[in-house]
Amino acid sequence: MFPIRTAAFALIILLAGCNQSTPNQQVSAPTEGAQAGAESSSPADANDLYSPLLKPKGKVTLSSCRMGGCAWNKWLYVKSISTSETEQTLEVTLLSGDSRLKDGEDSPTSPDGVAINWNVEPEVINVTCSHTAPSVSGEALTLNSESAVPGAMESAAELYFAACHSNVDGYSSGIETFSYDVK
Repeated sequence: MFPIRTAAFALIILLAGCNQSTPNQQVSAPTEGAQAGAESSSPADANDLYSPLLKPKGKVTLSSCRMGGCAWNKWLYVKSISTSETEQTLEVTLLSGDSRLKDGEDSPTSPDGVAINWNVEPEVINVTCSHTAPSVSGEALTLNSESAVPGAMESAAELYFAACHSNVDGYSSGIETFSYDVK
């Protein structure tokens, strides 16, 4: 009888800990078929925090536009190379390209109809998906809603949210949607 009581007590302690708010922890909606309000007895891990773009199939995303031109990425391959409880490291292979804007033309929102000059060789970039230390190619990212991402890091922020969360709606949307507060 004693081991059953001990196991029940451990489960109660575990479930009580699930209700505590932890900074930078993403809360996800119940999966389809799960009852609303049902508590999970397993702690969140990197597989619950991130939804990498693992099958990009040549997806083309806008990296940034400035000074009359735009930078683009054609996603060739994304591979998870390590996962811990709170982080996931991805190896991203992509082809970079650029396009020119005509005078007075707005920045495009999609690659449709855009003449993109693609680089000949693909590049491999490591991305660390983390709510406390996000980085692209070893460069730390500042991702929070209070301060703007520096212009020089906008492309990296776009790449980060596409790679780690399959979010191509812009990094500011990603910061809000996935509750980033990295200063």
